[in-house]
Amino acid sequence: MALIKSVSRFIASVPIYMWLLFILLCASFVLNPLLGRDPNRTDTSEVYTPPSLAHPFGTDSSGRDVFARVIAAVKLDMGIAVGSGILAFLVGTLLGAVAGYIGSLPDTIVMRLFDVWQSIPGLLLGLLVLSVAGKGIAPLVGVIALINIPVYGRMTRAELAVQRNAAVVDSARLSGVPEWRILLVYLLPQGFSSALAYFPVQAGFAISVAAGFGFIGLGVSPPTAEWGAMIAAGISDLLFLNVWWTTLFPGAFLALTILLLYRMGDWLMRHD
Repeated sequence: MALIKSVSRFIASVPIYMWLLFILLCASFVLNPLLGRDPNRTDTSEVYTPPSLAHPFGTDSSGRDVFARVIAAVKLDMGIAVGSGILAFLVGTLLGAVAGYIGSLPDTIVMRLFDVWQSIPGLLLGLLVLSVAGKGIAPLVGVIALINIPVYGRMTRAELAVQRNAAVVDSARLSGVPEWRILLVYLLPQGFSSALAYFPVQAGFAISVAAGFGFIGLGVSPPTAEWGAMIAAGISDLLFLNVWWTTLFPGAFLALTILLLYRMGDWLMRHD
């Protein structure tokens, strides 16, 4: 009985938008296999079929099921967001920790590096990297991580710059605790808290950037289902053929996912 009450309290304490995001993620893994839908299967006999029971979101110019592609894109875009977030988090917090804990010259060097880094517009940086590395998931993850590394670095640096002279740190030094242990055990957990709360916001930003590059043809290679590329392909359908569903549904899921991630990040920051 106590376990049921604890589970009920936990469910009630989690905001509805976090449950919606969880359901969306679960659906991206199980729904297509469960329904036997292939997001890349073409059928020339069902080109531009309007939404129906057989195809809830209709079909596109190749007869592919838009519903299956939209659901498959959840997994891909969230994977890009999480992968780029982890990479940016690890590199950014490492640089920020060095700057914030050591201070002095290393701090100046890292902060000036971040200044130069962030002076380059993210879109321009992405265009430069992707034009050299080519299209694909790995280059896209790397580009989005590069854009976000200074953000995590500055957040961690700000936390550690305040905490490095705290009483508990001074006591640890007087007790003979090695500096590396002070950094890893006493300080980094403090620096991680704000960065982790920012992670969902970064994920929403990463999805929007991935969709932007997909829209201009620099995202993942076709026929992989990705929201930005689907919206770009559907623009001509909407303008010239009045086929609205190939653009509406991927655009709606893109906006919904970013909104849910931003709300989740806001909730985490308020409860940090």
